[in-house]
Amino acid sequence: KTKFPDELSKNLTVGYNLMRMRDMQGTEKEKGCDMIIEAFKQCPYQITAIELVRIASYFPQFRDKVTEVLSNYFDDFAENEQQYKEQNGYHQRIISAIMAGNYLANINGAKPELAKEYKAKTDEFISEQRQIGTRSRW
Repeated sequence: KTKFPDELSKNLTVGYNLMRMRDMQGTEKEKGCDMIIEAFKQCPYQITAIELVRIASYFPQFRDKVTEVLSNYFDDFAENEQQYKEQNGYHQRIISAIMAGNYLANINGAKPELAKEYKAKTDEFISEQRQIGTRSRW
């Protein structure tokens, strides 16, 4: 039995593998998608956001589910950005918000006003992220 250091590692690793196994179908792929979604909810950082966008790109049957998760995250981040600024992980969260915003703007090409709104808010996040980069050093 495989041991993982935490639930995030388990969800990300197992979900990642289930989505990439060629012989996995149906419920196993859905389980993989759900595990990546859970990993994103536990830790909305760049790697989990990348995996969600990848799932939406390669597996159309999960696109609506992923779009809902990313839309909810984007809206929550925009609404609570000031609160998140005071918490650890803000830099990673804003990168995930940028990724979600770019994804949402791209898939809403048929709705230009909505796409424009996502792009405008995403550009604000990009500006904030750049400011963090200029005033912070690791």
